[in-house]
Amino acid sequence: MASVLLQQGHNEEALVHFEHAVRLRPDNACWQVDLGHLYRLFGHIDRAEACFLAAIRLSPTFPIAWSNMACILKDKGNVPEAIRHYRRAIELDPACVAAHSNLGNVLKDSGQLKDAAAEYEAALKLGGDNAVILANLAATQLELGMLEPSLATFDRALALQPDFPDALSNRGNAYKLLGRTEDAVRSYEAALRSDPDHPDALNNLANTYRDMGRAREAEDMYRHAIRVRPHFAGAHSNLGNLLKEQHKMHEALAEYQLAISYDPTFTNAYSNMGNTLKDLGRFPEAVAAYLKAIELQPSFADAYANLASVYKDSGRVEEAIATYRQALSMKEAAGLPTDPIAWCNLVHTLQTVCDWRDRDAIFQRTWELIHEQMARHEVPAVQPHHALAYPFSAAKQLEIAQHYAQAPLRNVLSLGLHPYEYDPVALAKRLSLARGRRLRLGYVSSDFGNHPLAHLMQHVFLWHDRSEFEVFCMATSPSDGSQWRMAVQTGVEHFVDASALSHGDLAALIHDQEIDILVNLNGYTKGSRNDVFALQPAPVQIMYMGFPGSSGATYHQYFVTDRIASPPELAHLFTERLAYMPHCYFVNDHAQSYADAVGRLAEPDDATVNAIRARYGLPPRPTVVYCMFNQLYKIAPDVFDVWMAILKAVPDSVLWLLTFPESGKANIVNEAVRRGVDASRLVFSPVANKHEHISRGRAADLFLDTTQCNAHTTATDILWAGTPLITCPGETLASRVASSIVAALDCPELIAASLDDYQERAIAFGQDVAALRRLQAKVQGNRTTTPLFNTRKWVHDFDRLLRGMAADHRARILGESVPDVVEIEAERFGDETVTLAPPAAPPTAPMPVGVQSYVMPAAPPLAPATAVPVAAAAAAGGALQPAGVVPTPTALAPMYGIGSVDPFAAPSFAAR
Repeated sequence: MASVLLQQGHNEEALVHFEHAVRLRPDNACWQVDLGHLYRLFGHIDRAEACFLAAIRLSPTFPIAWSNMACILKDKGNVPEAIRHYRRAIELDPACVAAHSNLGNVLKDSGQLKDAAAEYEAALKLGGDNAVILANLAATQLELGMLEPSLATFDRALALQPDFPDALSNRGNAYKLLGRTEDAVRSYEAALRSDPDHPDALNNLANTYRDMGRAREAEDMYRHAIRVRPHFAGAHSNLGNLLKEQHKMHEALAEYQLAISYDPTFTNAYSNMGNTLKDLGRFPEAVAAYLKAIELQPSFADAYANLASVYKDSGRVEEAIATYRQALSMKEAAGLPTDPIAWCNLVHTLQTVCDWRDRDAIFQRTWELIHEQMARHEVPAVQPHHALAYPFSAAKQLEIAQHYAQAPLRNVLSLGLHPYEYDPVALAKRLSLARGRRLRLGYVSSDFGNHPLAHLMQHVFLWHDRSEFEVFCMATSPSDGSQWRMAVQTGVEHFVDASALSHGDLAALIHDQEIDILVNLNGYTKGSRNDVFALQPAPVQIMYMGFPGSSGATYHQYFVTDRIASPPELAHLFTERLAYMPHCYFVNDHAQSYADAVGRLAEPDDATVNAIRARYGLPPRPTVVYCMFNQLYKIAPDVFDVWMAILKAVPDSVLWLLTFPESGKANIVNEAVRRGVDASRLVFSPVANKHEHISRGRAADLFLDTTQCNAHTTATDILWAGTPLITCPGETLASRVASSIVAALDCPELIAASLDDYQERAIAFGQDVAALRRLQAKVQGNRTTTPLFNTRKWVHDFDRLLRGMAADHRARILGESVPDVVEIEAERFGDETVTLAPPAAPPTAPMPVGVQSYVMPAAPPLAPATAVPVAAAAAAGGALQPAGVVPTPTALAPMYGIGSVDPFAAPSFAAR
C-alpha cells in the first residue's frame, strides 16, 4: 500500500504507511530507503540520514542506499563524503544513471568540472538523452570555456524539452560569452516566457542589460529576481555593483551585506563589498572583506588583486607588489589571460618604488594590453594620471584619456540620463556679459580639504570679483574638519556638500542653479565625478588644475593653461579649446599661507642654512645640496643617469631626496651604486607637513626637476623657499608645467633645451658657487616682484579669462568667427607687488600634523548674494550650507579601485 501511494504522489499518506511498515519490519533495507526518501522530501534531513544509514548496515551492497546517503551528505555540505558515497554506489551498480548524474552535480559544484562532465556523459551513455542531464553537462561545458559544444548540448536538451527555463537561461549565458548578445537576450526572454518569475533568467537578463548600458531595466530585473527569491545572494550582489556604478555607495553596501547574510560563503559579494569600502576610504574593513573572500576561496585571483590595491593605497607597498604578483600568477596557472587591471596596478606600484628591472619590456607589455583593451572599446586599465609618468608619447596619453572619457558617457546613458541641451539663442543671451546678471561660476572637487589643491587655491574661491561672479563650490567628499575645508566653506557665497548625491542628482542640482561655467578640478584624479560633467549640466565646462592633461572628452569645452605649458603647436593634443592665462596657469597661495615658513622672505644666512642642514643630516655649506622633493614615481632612469653624472662632476655635492615612499629608498640607492655613485651621496628625509616642507627647502641649493612629469605644487614650494629649480620641458603639459612656473618667476635660465643642456647647467652652477648664490638671490628677490606668487593678480586675470571663455562660447554658438585659442593680454594689476599675509598668531592648541595655522587676509567686499534655496539641495539629497555653518567633521579619502564581476548563474539541476 505504501509503495502504491508513493507512486501515485500521495506522499503524506505514503509517509504514514512507511513509518508503520518500518516499525513492524525495521530490518527491511528497501523500506528504510523509501522512508528516508520521504523524510528528505519533507525536510526531515536527520531522520532521512538515520534511515539511509540503517539501510547500509542492513545491506552494505545496496547501491540506492549509498546514493541516497550521498544526497544527505551533499545537503549537509560534506562534499568529500558525498563524492565517496556516490562512487561506492557506482562501484556497486555501474549502470546507475542517477548516481552518475548526481555525482556530476557534486563534482561540478566543487569545481571539479572535467570529472563532472565525464559523469554526465556516462549517465547519458547509460540512459540515453535526458533534458536535465544534458542541461547540466552543457552548463559544465560552459564553465570549462567550451562555448560552442555547450551551445550544441543546450540545443539537444531543448529539443527534448523546448520550454525548459533553466536550459534556456543558461543557453543565454553561452550566447553572451560568444558575443551574440541579441541571441542571449532572446534566450533569456524565452526562459521568462516559460516562467516569468524564473530568478536566474531575471538575474542573467539583468546582467546583460547592464552590459548593454540599459541600467534602469537591469535594476528592475534585479529587483524582480529578488522579489521572487528574496534570499537570492547573486542578485543582491549584482544590484550592489549597479548601485556602486551610480555612486550610490551606501545602498550598494547594503546589498552586499544582504548577499553575504543569505550566503556567508559568497566570495564575490565579499570582494565587491571590499571594493566599495575601499572607495569610501574604509581600508581596514576593505582588507577584512578581501581576506574573507580569500579564506573562502584561496584561488580567487580577483580578490588578491583587489586586496593588493588596498595595500597600495594605504602605503603597504611591498605587500601590494607581492599580492599583485600572486594574483597574476594565479591567472597564469589557471591558463587565463593576463588581467590588465592587476598588471597595470602592479606596474604603477613598481614605478612608485623605482623598481626599474625589465622596465622597457614591462612598459611594452603594458601598452600592448591597454591597446588591446582600447581596440575592444574598453576602458584602459592604465589610469590617465598614472600614464603621465610613463614613457608613453603625448599622442598615446591622449588616446588613453579619450577612451577613459567615453566611460562616463556610457554610464549616464545606461541610467536613462541624457546630457542637458541648450537653445543657442537663449544661451547666447544668458552668456552675454551685459545682461545685468552675474555669471554663475561653479567648482566641483573632492579636494576641498587638507589636499594640495585646496592648499593652492583656497583664496581663489574667495577672491573672484563678486560684482561679476556668483561662486558655488560643490564638495564631492565630506568634510575632513581641516582649516582648508573651513576656509572655503565659510568664505564662498555658496558651498554645497554634495558627497551623498548621485551623479544624476548632482548634475540636476547644478543645472537647476543655472551654473554658467563649471570647473572640473579633479579631472582623472582620485574622487573625480566625470559622470556629472558627461551630463553637461552647465553650458560651459572647463578642465583646470587637478589633472595636467587633456580630458579627451567632448563634454569639456575649454582647458585653462598658458602658452609655455601648452604652446599652440601642441593644441592637437587636447580635445578642449585652449584658454591661455597671460602668465603661469598654475596658481598657488603661498604669499597668503606660507610667509612664516620662509622667515617672511628674509634671505637665509649661512648659519640658518647650516642649522637646517644639520637637522636633516646634510653637510654644511659650501657643500652643494641638490634636491628633488617629488614623489619617487616621477623619476625615470634617463634623468637619474643625468643626476648621477652631475654628482660625479661636482664632487663636493649630495642629492637630497624624500622617502616618498620609504620602500623606494633601497632601489634608488642601488641604482646610484650601479652608476658608480657612493650611497653616502644620497640623503633621504621623511615626508613632512606643509610648513616644515617649505621651510626646510631653504637648505637646498638647486632643485633638479623630473622631466617626464614635472614638479607642480612642489615647484612652487621650493621656489617660495628661495631655492632655484632647473627643468627640461618635453611635449606633454605635465612635462612643461615647471617651465611655465619658472618663466613666471622671470628665471628663463632655469629652463634647459635638452637633457645635455640640463646636465651642463646643473654642473656649472654646482662648480661656481658665486654664480649659484646670485641665482638664489634672484629667485628670492623675484618672489615679490613677478606674477608667480601674486595670487590676487592671478585671480584678476582668471576672472578676465572666464569672461573671455563665456564670450568665445557665445560667439561660437552664434556661428561667429573666433581665434584658434582664447587668450587675454597681460595687464597691470595694482602696483604688481606681492603682499604677504600678516604673521600667524601662535596656536592656542596643538595643530594636527600637516596643518598650519594662519590668519586669512580679508576678502573683497561682498556683493549682495542670491541665496541658493536650501530646499533645492535637500530635494536632491544634498546639503547646502550658508557661510558660518560648519558640519561635524568626517573623514573620506576616495580611492580608485578595481571591481570583480559576479559570474553568470549556471546552476546544476538535481536528477531524481
